[in-house]
Amino acid sequence: MFRKNWDGQAVRNIAVYSNKLSPDTGQQLDLFSQPTQQIRHNQLNRVIDDIHQWLH
Repeated sequence: MFRKNWDGQAVRNIAVYSNKLSPDTGQQLDLFSQPTQQIRHNQLNRVIDDIHQWLH
């Protein structure tokens, strides 16, 4: 797919996205951040994901 769409210009970034690979059953916490902040951030991300799913 890359070679098919590449026009010979310099490549600055290549990204691969995926979703729904496995169920979200846990959260890995960062040792350098407050756990309560990480949990709140994860909860906010879940709400945002729910809104995106509802809109599509």
